[in-house]
Amino acid sequence: MLVLDTDTVIYYLRGVPSVVRRLLAADPAALAVTRVNEAELYFGAYYSRRVRKNLGIIQEFLGNVRILDIDAGAAEMFGKIKSDLIRRGEPIPDLDILIAAVCLAGGHTLITNNMRHFGRIRGLMLDNWVA
Repeated sequence: MLVLDTDTVIYYLRGVPSVVRRLLAADPAALAVTRVNEAELYFGAYYSRRVRKNLGIIQEFLGNVRILDIDAGAAEMFGKIKSDLIRRGEPIPDLDILIAAVCLAGGHTLITNNMRHFGRIRGLMLDNWVA
């Protein structure tokens, strides 16, 4: 499964050519976002100047991808990742850890441009469609 981080979804919706090309070439059944990404996308829509328009765009996009929930395996993985990052003195925001935990627990690849945060998480499979 290819899990699209919030930044990747936004790049797609803004028409960034490399992201659009890769997303359209991917198997639609293999594309997903986490429930956390869904929440971040809704925040962006509600915080924007064009709330109604952006809600429609987000809802249409979300209707075409699988949404992965935070299950017991991801919850445990969150604790493991966060404790490791803090012990190493490399903390990142909890929402990013939750996204990574869902990916690690499910054996999924995270598609993101945020290598600064996600690159700190051991074992997380990453791909950057922007670079």
